Amino acid sequence: MIPALSSACLTTLTFEGLPLSEALQAAAGREVDLGIRPEHIRVWPDVAPDRWPFEVDAVEFTGHDAFLVGKTPRQAGLRSVSTRIMTAVWPIALSLVSGFMCSCRSDIYCFSILTLALGSRMAETCRLRTLRFDGGTEDGARLIEVGNAAGLSIDLLPDQCLDVGIVRYRGVPFGWIGENGLAPARPGEMDQALGGLLYTCGFDHIRQPANDGLRHLPLHGSMSLRRAIVTTTQVLEDGSAEVCATVAHGTLSGQSWRLHRRVTLPPDRAEISIEDRVEARGRGEITPIMALYHINLSAPQISPDTLVEVATRMRPDLPGTEDFTFCEPAPANGQLIQVSDGGRDPRRCFRLSFDKQALPWLQFHRRTAAGGGLFCIEPTTHNRQPRGELLRDETPLNGSVERRFQLVMSFGSGSA
Repeated sequence: MIPALSSACLTTLTFEGLPLSEALQAAAGREVDLGIRPEHIRVWPDVAPDRWPFEVDAVEFTGHDAFLVGKTPRQAGLRSVSTRIMTAVWPIALSLVSGFMCSCRSDIYCFSILTLALGSRMAETCRLRTLRFDGGTEDGARLIEVGNAAGLSIDLLPDQCLDVGIVRYRGVPFGWIGENGLAPARPGEMDQALGGLLYTCGFDHIRQPANDGLRHLPLHGSMSLRRAIVTTTQVLEDGSAEVCATVAHGTLSGQSWRLHRRVTLPPDRAEISIEDRVEARGRGEITPIMALYHINLSAPQISPDTLVEVATRMRPDLPGTEDFTFCEPAPANGQLIQVSDGGRDPRRCFRLSFDKQALPWLQFHRRTAAGGGLFCIEPTTHNRQPRGELLRDETPLNGSVERRFQLVMSFGSGSA
């Protein structure tokens, strides 16, 4: 059971399975008498409304969500209180200090708190759940589900170096999943790779398999084949969600690569930020840091109506109707790559920005035969050339080196 809000509240809510930020607890230090009458939300006909004195000013329904704003007449200093009601798939116990208790059915609604203390609104916090797949090709694999008030929900895959699985924005999915699902890939299983929205390629190697002396380098490198150690899953003081993990890969000769990944989701915008810090250590061998971020889009984003813009310039050659792979210099910093349907459905808009200094090349890949018509946007550290040519001027590494990468993905035409 998550700790209750401040004991100074007249009304205290406790949750099972939902994280509460410290900011919310601190802001709840004032006396609040929060109430929701059943006639306003039409789901609890057996609730005694006199237990929850609450004057509702507005009720707004959006899909399965209801947003209520009103006044608490017993507190002149507290101007208004708002509460968000959202669908839940697990039972939550709701207890009130006033002595009233009720148990919500799993198919109805649960509470996420939003309070307006002295007239200033607290942002709704993000939601975090840790799950495991049961059955199928992904059986036993971990999944971290993160959602926010903007209607964005993302699946993080700890058993695939904390890559991003399927993302949903107001019911529209983003990403690609083949017949093999999201099972963690193993070396040599080319057809099983790349599932989800983001698949990390690197950091010892990128692109097609290759040999480096006696070492065989798998398709797209070794990092995505490694399971992450999740170090942080929390809701921050501003309501944002933060998930951090480390992933390591090494060789018997002493080479090693370590990824420190931080994924953040704001409470009120349809946006994902990914910050990677990669350390490489070597003992007299060529030990590069090579990165390619394989971002995969398919139906419904990819269709005959799809429009692609790179740095505000329309690209009629993309996404294309034939298979291809090509690489070009990345757009200037701050310039977006946008995939949309021309505004017919604002939810289907996807935007990507990244640091050109760290990822100076941009590769595009198209597989029309793949389920949903696979179209890939791939910021990368290296041009599309054989490994030997790319590393010709590299010097052996004695010690360590570090590089940082950042990507921001946003969803919907109003989220940039």
